[in-house]
Amino acid sequence: MEEKTMKSTKVSRRDALKILGASSAILAAPAIFSRAHAQQDGFSVGIPGGYEKAFQNAFLDPYAKEFGVKPTPILAGTSTVEIKAQVETGKFFYDVRFSVAATGNEVLAAAELLERIDDIDSEDVQAIYSAMPEAQRRSTFLPHGLSAQVIAYQDHLNFENYADVWDHKKLPGARALRGQGKDSIEAALRSMGKRPSETAAFLSNEDGWKQVFARLDEIKEHVTNWWEEDSDITRLLGAREVDVTAFPHHRAMAAVESGAKIKYNYGQSMTTALGWVIPKNSPKAEAGRKFIAFCSRPDRIAAFTKDVPMGPMHPGVMALLDPAFAAKLPTHPDNVGNIEAEDVAFWHKNQGPANERFKEWLLG
Repeated sequence: MEEKTMKSTKVSRRDALKILGASSAILAAPAIFSRAHAQQDGFSVGIPGGYEKAFQNAFLDPYAKEFGVKPTPILAGTSTVEIKAQVETGKFFYDVRFSVAATGNEVLAAAELLERIDDIDSEDVQAIYSAMPEAQRRSTFLPHGLSAQVIAYQDHLNFENYADVWDHKKLPGARALRGQGKDSIEAALRSMGKRPSETAAFLSNEDGWKQVFARLDEIKEHVTNWWEEDSDITRLLGAREVDVTAFPHHRAMAAVESGAKIKYNYGQSMTTALGWVIPKNSPKAEAGRKFIAFCSRPDRIAAFTKDVPMGPMHPGVMALLDPAFAAKLPTHPDNVGNIEAEDVAFWHKNQGPANERFKEWLLG
C-alpha cells in the first residue's frame, strides 16, 4: 500500500502580517487564503504545529477511508486573531479548527465569531457535553481533551502539593515558575489552599490581589527560572538544572518516556480544555460538523490520545486504552478527584491586566 503523507500548508511572514492586520490585503493573498488549497468537494482543518502525525493517523486517514473525502490540513497559529480575520474578510483558509483553548473560545464567542456546534446530531458529541459540568459547557466549543498542570520534580525529591513548592526550608532546591501572570498567580493561590473555583471570589477585590502577590514575594528569590516555552522547562528538568516546577502533564509524560529522571503528580492540578470550533459563516460548516462528530468517536479519540496524551473527555475512551497508560491521564478515575477546571470566564476578563501587573512585579 502506498504510504500517505500529510501535507501541511505554512503561512509566510508576509501572509501572517496580512492576517494579523485583518486588512483588505487578505483579499489579494495567495492560494492558501483562498478555497483553492482544498479539494473541490472537500474541506480544510486548522491544526497547531506538533500534532501533524497524530492527527493524520487518528483522524484524517480514517475519515478519508470511510467517506472518500480527504480533509486538507492547514497549519494554524495559536492566536484568536487568525479566526477573527477570516470571519471579517470572508476569506476562509480552514473550515474547522482543532485544539483551541477554552479561553480562546471565550474571546471568539463573545465577539460572535463562531458557529454553534453543541447541537451536532451525534451520540458521541452529546456524551462529551453530558460528561462536562453544566457551567463549563459552551455552545460554540467542544473539548477533545484536557491539559493539566502537574507538579514535576527530580526523582530524589517528593513534592506533594504547592505548599511544598513554596516551602524552601523543608524542601530546598531550585524552583521554576512560568513567566506568565495567570499560571504563576494560580500556582500561588494553590499554595494558599485556594481551588481554581475560588480564584474569582478571592481576587474580586484589591486585597486579594495584594495577598497573592505577597505570596509570590515569598518564593521570588528561590525561583531560578521564569520559563516561557514548554520545551525550555522540559530541557531544564532533563538537565537537572531545576528541581521542581508546574507544567502540562503530557509534557511530563513525554519527558519521562525520553529518559528524564523526574516524577510528577496531579496534586491540586488545574486543567485547561482544548477543543473544536468552527469559524462563523464558514462555507463548509456542515462538513466541519460531520468531521467533528467523526473525531468524537471513542476509537478515534483513543487513537489520538496514544500519541498526544491529553485527558480524554468522552467517558467511553478509557476502556480502549492500555490500563497502565490510562492511569497516567488526568481524567482517569484515580486522578480526576485531584483536578479542577480553570475559571475560563474570570481569566477571559482578567488575564490581560493580570499579566501586566505580574510583569511589573517580576521586573520590580
